[in-house]
Amino acid sequence: MYAPHKNFDTPALTQKIWRYLDFTKLVAMLESNCLFFPSISTLEDKFEGAYTNNVFPVIPNLVPVPANEIPTKLQDAITLAQEMDKAHRHNARNFRPLMYVNCWHMNNHESAAMWKTYLKSNEGVAIASTIQSLTKCFKNPEAVYVGKVHYLDYNADVIGHDNFLRPVVCKRKSFEYENEVRAVVWDGDRYKSLLDGKMLDTATGNWKPEVTFEPGRDIAVDVDILVEEIYVAPTSPQWFHKLIEATLKTYGLERTVKQSSLAEDPVW
Repeated sequence: MYAPHKNFDTPALTQKIWRYLDFTKLVAMLESNCLFFPSISTLEDKFEGAYTNNVFPVIPNLVPVPANEIPTKLQDAITLAQEMDKAHRHNARNFRPLMYVNCWHMNNHESAAMWKTYLKSNEGVAIASTIQSLTKCFKNPEAVYVGKVHYLDYNADVIGHDNFLRPVVCKRKSFEYENEVRAVVWDGDRYKSLLDGKMLDTATGNWKPEVTFEPGRDIAVDVDILVEEIYVAPTSPQWFHKLIEATLKTYGLERTVKQSSLAEDPVW
C-alpha cells in the first residue's frame, strides 16, 4: 500500500499522470491486476540509483581547535568524508537490485515525445491517471512510495546521504524531458536476510557470485481505481481502437477509449 516518505516530493493529488505502453503490456496489467516494477539495476540508464560525482562534504566542526592543529584536523575531516562517501556509494550499488520502480509521465496534456519514446509501433495506448488514483490503487501490504524525479547535474550537484532512497528519485538533466513520477518499492527484508546470511563479500563490497536477484516485481493494484482514461496512439488504425474497447470489456473495465488528440486536424 502507499506510504508517504519524508524524502519523497509527492505532487498534488490532482496532478495528471500518464503511462505509455504497448498492447501486450496493457493486457499483462489487466490479466494480472498488477503493475510491473522493474529493478533499477535492469534499466538502461547506468546512473540509476547512483550518487552524483561530487564527494558529499561531511566536515565535522573543527572549533575549538588550536590553530596549529587545524591543518591536521582538516585533513582528518576530509579523509573521513571521503571514506563515508565511498561507503555510501558501495551501499547504493548493492541496494540497486532490490529497488523496484514503476514510472509515470507528469503532464496535464498528452506528450508527443512520450508517444514516440515508449511505443515501438502505432499499436499502443496511454493510461491517464492522477497522483490520487495512483496512491489509492495499491493492494500489496508492503510500502509503496511515490515521488517526482529531480533532475541534477551529476558533476555539480550533490545528493545528500541522509537517506538511502534519495538517489532513486534523482536522474541526470539529460532526462528532464521525461518529467517523471515514480512509485518505488524497496525489498528491505531480502537485503537484511542477505546480510544476515553473510552474502556480502566484505573484501570487495560486492554481493557474492551465487546471489541472484529478481528482474522485477509484480505489485497488486486495483485497476479500476488506477485507470481513469485510455487513449490510443495518434496514428492507430480503427481496428486497433475497437480491439482496445473489446479488451477492456473482456476484463470488466468500463472506459471509453479515446483517440489521441494529436490525431486531430487543424481548423483552416
